Amino acid sequence: MDIPSITQHKIEDSAWLKSYGFTVGFDWNTKNDDYGSNRQMYVAGPSITLNVPGYLNLSLLGYYESNDANVLTSKYMYDPYLALQVLWDFPVMQSNWNYQGIGVWMSPKGKNETGGKTASEIFVDMSLMYSLLKDISVHQPKLKAGVAYQYWKNKYGNNESGEAGRGATASSPMLRLAYHF
Repeated sequence: MDIPSITQHKIEDSAWLKSYGFTVGFDWNTKNDDYGSNRQMYVAGPSITLNVPGYLNLSLLGYYESNDANVLTSKYMYDPYLALQVLWDFPVMQSNWNYQGIGVWMSPKGKNETGGKTASEIFVDMSLMYSLLKDISVHQPKLKAGVAYQYWKNKYGNNESGEAGRGATASSPMLRLAYHF
């Protein structure tokens, strides 16, 4: 929720602040495997958008997460935890390229479903994308292709120096194709 847009009160003459607001969201998902994760997560917190070429948004978020997996006898609630999130989308000079991504640091969320301590997580997903097609009526590119990289340390709070080992960290280069509706 962008407060200046809602209140129609523009931020004027700020060298660094473009906007501010409040971010809310949720993630509900299920997995069709032996573990059968059924995660529900709610997110809320303040956000600011910085006055830079392109887009740069910073958020301090509170996370509230639960899981009702097949291996559990009842729904499991994690401790509420904090996250620092940065979103970016920068043009690369005067070209059809842009550098975009998300970075999130999440604090530990207490104990996991089996009683082990969770670890803080680091998640980064970034890409260098080329605009292939643009819709004439809008400035937003319709079709982009490029290279991307995703890194997730201590995935789902599993400590890579614990039972999960190196499997708790993902490092994935990839090719990416994106279409904007």
